[in-house]
Amino acid sequence: MLKLFPAKRPGREKLETLVTTAELASTAMMGWEAGLPGHGMEWPEVARDQTCYAFLGHSTNFFEQAPENESMQCTNGGMMPLKNEWKAIWNRICVDLKLNLQDLLTKKDRSVLGYLFSRLGYECGEILGQMHKLRVSWGTYQDEMCRRDFGEYHCNAHSNNVVILEESCAKERFLSYLDLDMAFDESSYVDTWGNGDGLSEDEFSRLLKREHLNFAEVLAGSDSSTGVPQAAAKTLDGMSPHVKALRTALYDTLQLGYMRGYTGDASFPVAEYDGDLHRASYDIIKLAIVTMGDYVV
Repeated sequence: MLKLFPAKRPGREKLETLVTTAELASTAMMGWEAGLPGHGMEWPEVARDQTCYAFLGHSTNFFEQAPENESMQCTNGGMMPLKNEWKAIWNRICVDLKLNLQDLLTKKDRSVLGYLFSRLGYECGEILGQMHKLRVSWGTYQDEMCRRDFGEYHCNAHSNNVVILEESCAKERFLSYLDLDMAFDESSYVDTWGNGDGLSEDEFSRLLKREHLNFAEVLAGSDSSTGVPQAAAKTLDGMSPHVKALRTALYDTLQLGYMRGYTGDASFPVAEYDGDLHRASYDIIKLAIVTMGDYVV
């Protein structure tokens, strides 16, 4: 499992010491906020790119299988057996996924999960990157609810503001975006502190940079600013070190896709669109929605 990670990855020596994507993204954000040289408050010598992050979007194949049994479901009371109203839906999705995976065995030598995480990251980066090309912030600002002495900001660029497209609309992409009520550009920025006329061009550019790094941090799982309870966190934290390492590799893959979508820089690898992998990935998304159905319905 450790061979999935490049040699420069901190803690690569053992599963128990492997530094997570979340730690790398969060310390990169903190280092930038503090104005420190290098790539982060911790591990400043390590670039947050393909020389550090694992990438599972091309040739890696984990031979995924459709679940044979019904899932546990996240509820306010913790992980519970799947509710009766979801069982038929779950079983139908599993049948579709099994057929799609069988079809892939004869066509592709690639991971469906690697493809899914890469494309989700890419689409998130593309969404924010297009806004920032227009010099539009999704909604990052300080108001009376923020402690300026602590450097607190509201940031509307987070994972709960992207949504899964309905299947008939998701032929080549998975995501769209919402919650633009707090978006603004340089001309419409409101100084809620009443201390000036807005932001200079450089200050606005720095605000966009903050928004970009914050979105990357949230996508890595390091900061829950979405208002959605982390109901499955305890269960995930109890997984084996091998499963945790695989989860980290998938988050890495998502981060590289995000950077590709945001910057357009081809040095960041991304899984190119593939119809067969896309269909199987959408089945996995539907299973995830059922698992979290107590929160998303």
